[in-house]
Amino acid sequence: MQIDFLICSERSGSNLITRLLNAHSQICAPSTTHLFRLLGENLAGYGDLQNDQAWQELVDDASQLVSATLGPWLGTHSEFIQAATSAEHPRSLGALLRTLYEQQAVSAGKHQLFIKEIELFRFQPLLEDEFPQARYVYVVRDPRDMALSWKKSAAIRGGVVRAAQAWQRDQSAYEPLVAVLAQEDRVVQLTYEQLIHDAAGELRRVCEFLGVTFETAQLQFHERHDTQALATAAADFANLQQPLMSDNADKFRSELSEAEIQYVEAICGEQMQRFGYDCCLASNRDIEELQAALMPLEPQHKAAYEQVTESERVTRARWVEISQRIRQRAEAVR
Repeated sequence: MQIDFLICSERSGSNLITRLLNAHSQICAPSTTHLFRLLGENLAGYGDLQNDQAWQELVDDASQLVSATLGPWLGTHSEFIQAATSAEHPRSLGALLRTLYEQQAVSAGKHQLFIKEIELFRFQPLLEDEFPQARYVYVVRDPRDMALSWKKSAAIRGGVVRAAQAWQRDQSAYEPLVAVLAQEDRVVQLTYEQLIHDAAGELRRVCEFLGVTFETAQLQFHERHDTQALATAAADFANLQQPLMSDNADKFRSELSEAEIQYVEAICGEQMQRFGYDCCLASNRDIEELQAALMPLEPQHKAAYEQVTESERVTRARWVEISQRIRQRAEAVR
């Protein structure tokens, strides 16, 4: 089964492009699990995967992480565990993840997979080893609007400072990767703004790259039951239950302060211009001065989080509990 991946930063349209592709009759784009990053970075904690106990622990953790995701997941955990622990199943993380995701696609009656995993550069060697034929869709958003979205997020810690640093770090890490993939014709690039202003045109381009024909039903992604379920599972996904918002750009101009805009442009300006985003505010303040002024506005715990549903808080707490256990196991052997 063909498995392809999204390259994108947080709050940059990753859920939108995933839902648009999941609405295709042949593409399964499951809810994000973060399994690739979390398990890939902490794989040493399990030891030799040929050992029955080590393999069972990895399978169990993967299953528990899926059960703690916010979005809907098809298939059953017992079916996954049964398949992964069968005698003929290869004992590698890549094979395990392939089994998990392919089970999802089969349950959805689809033939291709499109997987969203944030900070993909952190586990790219795993992808190249286990999924050498994978193709990639690279989506970039204006970092000022990305920072505004990050600031408004109920669940993501921090505000404009943290967002700008994340955007700059991500694009710096992605640039050399994308350059290599481009030489192999394994990546297509678009901006969030292009996507919302010409959804049909950009989707046609992406679908052609992925080897399928664009379907107009993709533009009604918000009407699908699985999209509605995801939109109601977390406050940060609420916009997914609405039609595509073609005007959801340049909001930073009225909703970020002058200092916030100047900070994002100071951190990201050089790369912004390479993606066609022009800086709009000059500043005689250096980055350290701007950051010092903004740091008191960087909340580690947001008041808005108290307004999310109890079920979302419980699910997020469960995911944190499992992920901390996985990291602690790996730390113990380092």
